[in-house]
Amino acid sequence: MSLLDVLGLTPTGQTGEATAKPGIASAAPATKTLPIWQKAKDKAGGQISQLQSALRETGHPLLMRIADQGLNGITDRLQVGLQTALMEFDGAAAGQRKRQRDKAQQAVADFKKFLADDPGLPLLALNPLGVTVTLREDLARAMQTLEQSLVD
Repeated sequence: MSLLDVLGLTPTGQTGEATAKPGIASAAPATKTLPIWQKAKDKAGGQISQLQSALRETGHPLLMRIADQGLNGITDRLQVGLQTALMEFDGAAAGQRKRQRDKAQQAVADFKKFLADDPGLPLLALNPLGVTVTLREDLARAMQTLEQSLVD
């Protein structure tokens, strides 16, 4: 069962593939964008969770406060905007498709800028706690895939 099914955003049994009547072009994408993001976010979230545990084990107040922030704190809520834009794009009716695509493309661009510019992300990868953190690379790959999926 997908996240969209759990949220009630797709009818039971829908595969996410475009279906169209013969001779009528479908406005639905062949590939949904939200699962691309969800897979990358889940991997990054797992790494951050491991790092949070290691930070808490230090007992240092500053490191414990950083641990309490989680992925939302690191991305400054950009992930929520991206996820919303992708959900709206995936579910958009033909007449709303371009507007939702534009919003999703902007959300991807904002997230890419964050990944390129945030000074804290390289520090996560270099942490001395023995936790592998590749979220910058993993999320950048997901953004590239999303960009390709959002092309007209």
